[in-house]
Amino acid sequence: MFSVAIGVAVILIILYCIGASQEQTANLKKSVPKKVLKTSPIEEDDDSKWEVVNRKTTRWAELGFGDGGLFPGYGRLYDREFKVWYCNIGSKKIKGEQIIYDRFPLHYDPKNSERITGDDVYLNRLDNTKGYESLYTGLDNKNRKRWYFALITYTPTWIETARALEEENKEDIIINEVEVPVGWQLVRNHSTKWIELGYDNGFPGYGEIYEVSFEVWCSTINSKEEKKQPDISIHLALYGIDFNIYYFERVCKKIEGLNNKELSFNRLLKTKGYIQLYSGLDHSTKTRWHIGMREKKPTYFYATSAE
Repeated sequence: MFSVAIGVAVILIILYCIGASQEQTANLKKSVPKKVLKTSPIEEDDDSKWEVVNRKTTRWAELGFGDGGLFPGYGRLYDREFKVWYCNIGSKKIKGEQIIYDRFPLHYDPKNSERITGDDVYLNRLDNTKGYESLYTGLDNKNRKRWYFALITYTPTWIETARALEEENKEDIIINEVEVPVGWQLVRNHSTKWIELGYDNGFPGYGEIYEVSFEVWCSTINSKEEKKQPDISIHLALYGIDFNIYYFERVCKKIEGLNNKELSFNRLLKTKGYIQLYSGLDHSTKTRWHIGMREKKPTYFYATSAE
């Protein structure tokens, strides 16, 4: 009888230990977080560190922001890193995995994503999806692919871009109002002469205004045939010892086929006899454009801001 009681007690002790062990295991599982992929932590923003740069100021030009394809967007700029891949429709197999970088405001779509996906692929932003803080995805119906752009790191540049000042370039205004070159006539913004010259229809910049003529041609990618386009002539302010064009979008607006395209143009070193030569690629039509500055004549008008 005594031995039976001991046996029952031993069994009860074993069952208790098993139950305690299971409870400890369950509690341990609850305490271990699931593994989730996250973007790299960003240094906490410090408002005092951000430099505000207005569009079309000297500082804007120094940073190389330009216009059209170079436009960095408005807001605080970050250096961003994306992991990119695609899956064929109906498959989860990852293909074409690569890493790309851009410099853009944090919540903008990846810059120039169409160079990877092709045209007509529109990206939607998803938050906290597939373990990523921000994930952009788009469907390529033509090639039956779904593209993914996952933001994996982002670092502040401490540059915050803003729209142009109401009084245009204040830095240039200070310089331009100090001295007008000998032989040049002062023309103020919004004056009768300014309107008479047609500058209200397209701001030419402040400073020495030149009448600049360009030759224009284009060619299809992988073709040597050059298609001559009509020459253009336009009033522009030219800057620096090599006559940089500051408002290049005014040139493009004069060219049929480029107006509203907002292409990015690069200045070429080998000019083929031109004062300056620019080249830009239209990805939508697979066309390479060339714009060559043939001649520049001083108008002897020196443009400044309104008083």
